Amino acid sequence: MTTLAARWRVGRLELKEPFTIATGTVTDSPHVIVEIERDGVIGQGEAAPIWFYGESAETVLAVLPTLTSLIDDPWDWDRVDRRVQQAFGGAHPSACCAVTTAVLDLCAKEVGLPAHQLMGLGTSCACTSYTIGISSPADTDRKVRAALDAGFQIIKIKLGGSDDRATMSALRRAAPDAVVRVDANTGWDRATALAMLPVLVDHGVELLEQPLAAADVEGHRTIRDRSPIPVIADESMGPFSRLRDVASAFDGINLKLAKNGGPFRVIKLAHAARELGLSILFGCMLESSLAIAAAAHLAALVDWVDLDSPLEITNDPFVGLSYVDGRPTVGGPGLGVTARPAAG
Repeated sequence: MTTLAARWRVGRLELKEPFTIATGTVTDSPHVIVEIERDGVIGQGEAAPIWFYGESAETVLAVLPTLTSLIDDPWDWDRVDRRVQQAFGGAHPSACCAVTTAVLDLCAKEVGLPAHQLMGLGTSCACTSYTIGISSPADTDRKVRAALDAGFQIIKIKLGGSDDRATMSALRRAAPDAVVRVDANTGWDRATALAMLPVLVDHGVELLEQPLAAADVEGHRTIRDRSPIPVIADESMGPFSRLRDVASAFDGINLKLAKNGGPFRVIKLAHAARELGLSILFGCMLESSLAIAAAAHLAALVDWVDLDSPLEITNDPFVGLSYVDGRPTVGGPGLGVTARPAAG
């Protein structure tokens, strides 16, 4: 069997404007691109380190030599996934994601198939939401109108700011007919969440994501039991979470490649979630078109899609992903994206 070669590089993704959620504001974020090559065919994957789970670019770089050395047969996906996930006891999920995504891309390219077809999945991908960070009412109005003008009819609004009611009113004035989803990113306490439920219902919100602290299982159970809107776990659905425990307090989960260890692990989690009666939202971190293309190939497994991060950045290093009527769309073998040609 031909020897595999692995390499990686670090970059930073720059946002078009500062992005604020309940836990802070970012203007850029590191990412690591991993390449695995065999006989001139190169598979690529992306790590988006998640500080909430103790990751950084430095931690990703520290574990990549070990993770890539574990791959002997890239076509034995169960073995690849098991060895990579167990190498550090389930830690370093975005690094695991980069390696296993590169394996999937490599295999699909070796046989000339799109990744979803190689995995036996359909091509359907729902329309993505367009995410608006915590903003003043005036900025909310501006950002929402820009999203609608760009053809996006589903708005995901971040709450947990100083005046969430005013934010919701501004959103609805700008987009009276849009589908609206709310994500509080752990920014509320129980009393605030309960008080906001009627507001969300009045504004026709489709789902509520992570209202309380990640560890507040009982609080989320209370919110879920009183909410006519599905309550979705994001931060509570971390790399060390027990899916059955999450299912006891939520209506659904937000799966993310970077958070949950890559495509092979996400497929297993998606099937397990269905067995537990959970709905599934497919989300993303601040990632380039490479990671979002990988997610788009798995989107037939989920109910809702939130795969918009390439729309928020100025320096996407990849081309090949497009948004057609709001749907993330890719073509060609593998993940369907290639490096952006150098300027000039």
